[in-house]
Amino acid sequence: MIIKIEIENFYSIKDKQTLDLRIPLTTPKSDRFCPLAEGSEVRVPKVVAFFGANASGKTTFLRAISFVQNFIERSFHAYEPLDPIAINPFKRAECEMGVTKLAIEFTATNYVDLFGRIYRYELFVQHHEDGNFVLWEALKASNDARSFVSVFERRGSNDESVITASKEFDLPEGDPRRKVRSNVSLLSSLEQFAHEPARVIVNLVRNNFVSNIKAEKFSLSEGVVTSYLKHNPSFLKEFNRLIRVIDVGIESVELREEDKQTKAVFLHSGLDGVQSLKYESQGTKNFFYLFPHLVYSLKTGATAIVDEIDSDLHPALMWGIVRWYHSPLENKMGAQLIASCQNPSILSELEKEEVCLVAKNKKGESSTQRLSDFGYIRRDTNLYKKYLGGAFGAVPNFG
Repeated sequence: MIIKIEIENFYSIKDKQTLDLRIPLTTPKSDRFCPLAEGSEVRVPKVVAFFGANASGKTTFLRAISFVQNFIERSFHAYEPLDPIAINPFKRAECEMGVTKLAIEFTATNYVDLFGRIYRYELFVQHHEDGNFVLWEALKASNDARSFVSVFERRGSNDESVITASKEFDLPEGDPRRKVRSNVSLLSSLEQFAHEPARVIVNLVRNNFVSNIKAEKFSLSEGVVTSYLKHNPSFLKEFNRLIRVIDVGIESVELREEDKQTKAVFLHSGLDGVQSLKYESQGTKNFFYLFPHLVYSLKTGATAIVDEIDSDLHPALMWGIVRWYHSPLENKMGAQLIASCQNPSILSELEKEEVCLVAKNKKGESSTQRLSDFGYIRRDTNLYKKYLGGAFGAVPNFG
């Protein structure tokens, strides 16, 4: 679960933006909010929805999370030694040669208590005329999300890194694995060389975050989805149940082997033969690609990062997805959904602690604010009506 996000000098975000998702202790108890651990008083929302006008920067906030996930997991294999890190600073002269700063605090449902229950990962990327490099990388751990102790700290340059590591991280002075490329994560690098603590943390991130953000070099193809459904028959059965709800013409979806590849084919009532995915409606296509993320998240307790979750989906289906995450029966593992939305009707299903508003000023700078930070918002306020009326901002201005 994501607890806190800090972003600075990242795409459309210039000044530091801090999004702390912790719920105040005075907030009434609700199935919508999940404790960080059994008996913990610290709670975070199971659903976090970003709303704002087109190009306001909603995707940018999600992209930051997805980038950190991919950098920890895959940077060693994703980048050749001289490749720049695939990250852009804010487009202004004083920022383009500056530092991008990212930090994420998170916990996992099935955590391995190697250093603590909760982790804080920090990454600073220095930009310069010839590219960029990791200026700072750190991992910290905690059991209460208040006080953190250092697992490792890395100060980098174009040529070398200086690493300070705790005894438990098991990276003694003189260990050749301390030599890490300037464009990769220390965790990603150490995992390749049988470093067990790094392997544990990388797997923690790999297994507890799933995203549909198509970051550079990372994407989800039709083949990946069909393979996922092929190896998870119960998920295919559930997909068939739901697809009949969103597309009234579909009778069933089958997986067939064609040219040594697994293909999904769609059987429609009243039609002869079958149709491939490319002939289906855009809503059906979007749900096909979205479904594995949601099911994996709910079955494992992972956090699902979903951009434009309501794209071409009927509002009733969107409400159903949100209710999955709210339900103690459907979401037994405490999974979290963090998504950007365009359709404001879903606000009727959300509480103020679950809504983040994103706006962009005339200088092109994106910022966000949780709706619960607006002191005048009562719990019985009609969020949908107020948002459309412009009471919260973050809506297109046609005037």
